[in-house]
Amino acid sequence: DGGYLLAGASASRISGEKTVASRGFDDVWLVKISNKGEIQWQNAYGGNSTDIPEDISRSPDSGYWIGAMSASDVGSEKSEPHVGGGDHWMFKITENGEMCWDKTLGGANWEQPNTGFVDMKDDYVMGGWSNSDASGDKSEDAIGEYDIWITKLKAPEVQQPVVTTPDPYIACDHNGDGYAEFDLSSLENDIIGGQQDLNLQYFTEDWTKLASPLPEKFTSTTPNGQVINVRISRENFACAVTEIQITLVSDDCSNGEPDGPYTEEGHSGAVSYTHLTLPTKRIV
Repeated sequence: DGGYLLAGASASRISGEKTVASRGFDDVWLVKISNKGEIQWQNAYGGNSTDIPEDISRSPDSGYWIGAMSASDVGSEKSEPHVGGGDHWMFKITENGEMCWDKTLGGANWEQPNTGFVDMKDDYVMGGWSNSDASGDKSEDAIGEYDIWITKLKAPEVQQPVVTTPDPYIACDHNGDGYAEFDLSSLENDIIGGQQDLNLQYFTEDWTKLASPLPEKFTSTTPNGQVINVRISRENFACAVTEIQITLVSDDCSNGEPDGPYTEEGHSGAVSYTHLTLPTKRIV
C-alpha cells in the first residue's frame, strides 16, 4: 500500500505517540505508517523481560514474520518460556498487526538472532550466533566461543474456520423511517453452530467495528436494510480467518408480518427490500 512497517525496542509506557502498554523491560514495538507518515496501527509484543526485534520479513501469503531476541518467560504475546539467557523468538502477525502464533528456540546459554528471510513455502529462516552447547533446541555443541546458528521454522498448519452464511434476517419497520429492530439471538449459532474455539467480530459495511457480540435485539444503523461483515477466527491463531456478510432487511409490513426470507426477485410473501451493493474489502 506504499506505507512502511517500523520496528524497534520500547521500554515506554503509554505516552507521546505510543498508545499500547509495555509488557516487560523492552518490547518489540511495531508501527505501521502511511506514505505520508500517518500512523495506521501500532502494537507491542513481548513477555515479562527483554524482547528486541532484529528482522521483519514479508510473508508470501499475507502478514509479516518477525525475528527477535527474547529473554522473557510466558506472558502477554509470548506463549513459550525462554530456554537460556536469550533465545531466538519468531512470530507471525496479520496485516493489521494481530498475533498469529509464535515460537521460541534456543540453548542453555545465549542465542542472538541477526537476520532472517521467508522462503517461497512460507518457512522462516533465522540466522544469528550462539554460545550454547547441545541443549534445548540446539542439537550440536559449540565449536568456538560464538558460532553461527541457523534455524528454519515451518508455519503450523491451522484449519480455516468452517462457517455457514445465514439467510437474510427480516424485521418490520414500524415507524416507516427505514429502521427496524432485528432478533439476532440465534446469529452466532447460525454461523458457527456448536464450535467452541472460534471468535466472532462484527463490522459495518465499511468495516467500522461494531459491538462483539452483537446485542440480541439489534436496531439497524442504516435505512432500508444493512450489511454486516463478520470476521471469524480461531482462538490463538488470528491468521486462520474466514469472513462472511449477513444481510438485514427492513420490511414495511404493509401486508402483515414477514413470513419468510426474500428471494432474488425481490419478494417473498409480504417481504420487500432494497438491493444493497456489497463492497469487497478484506481484513487479514
